[in-house]
Amino acid sequence: MTIRTICIALAALAVIGCSTGGSRQATDLRTRVEWLRPAGMVSAEVYGSGAGVWNEERAFRLPPADVTAIARAVGRVGFARMPDHFGAGESDFLRMRGKVTVNDKTVVQVMEGDQSEELASLAAEILTRAESAARSGVTATSFDDALQKIVSRTIPPEALRITVQQRGDSGFLLNIRGGEAVARPFAKKSGYGQQRRLRLTAEELRSLAALLSELPPIASAPVYTELRVEVLNQWKDLQARPEMAIAPNRNFDRIVEQLRRLAERVMERGATA
Repeated sequence: MTIRTICIALAALAVIGCSTGGSRQATDLRTRVEWLRPAGMVSAEVYGSGAGVWNEERAFRLPPADVTAIARAVGRVGFARMPDHFGAGESDFLRMRGKVTVNDKTVVQVMEGDQSEELASLAAEILTRAESAARSGVTATSFDDALQKIVSRTIPPEALRITVQQRGDSGFLLNIRGGEAVARPFAKKSGYGQQRRLRLTAEELRSLAALLSELPPIASAPVYTELRVEVLNQWKDLQARPEMAIAPNRNFDRIVEQLRRLAERVMERGATA
């Protein structure tokens, strides 16, 4: 193994945040690219499992070789050492050419000022591989169709996004995106507490999709509660406020209670975010 190869691998591992090689690295990889093209902004998400989402509308899977190539590209361009943005400093006229996120690190390219060829090349590599795979990807015709396709394994479970919060005396905030759950407690007097994160299994995500397929058309709850669920370009928003309380909605209460239990598990067992 050459010194250059070792350096590339170490740089990729520094961003991905793991101390072991190969399979662990691929498992932990989470990337998102938003980049301006002549026809407008496009986006792609790619995960270590090979799951991906193109332009928020089409789900796909990449072969392991493509995931490995993306991980290598992250190291090759020195992403771990990049600043948080390239281009002009603060201005009222800033325009974003694009941004790349690898796990918890995001680098933005501003249209004015210095341009990073390395960041642009990484964005192009991820977008090219994602766009090619997305040509044979899967879409959803409705919210219910999207959830059912996750349950049936047609759409990768990483496409499921959930945000739920309650602002009562023992409230919480839970966000699920790309297979990772991030949760924090909420109290009226002190606000939000420490944030923790936990990776969910594919089976857990599919179970959540099945649970959410039972969501009612309207929400009612004695505590201020907001729930948003997204799969590709399909979504549902439900808001429940005490002053708008109607007849009890057992399905909504049951679903929120299960999400609360998940949030509590994340806050108890998860790593500090």
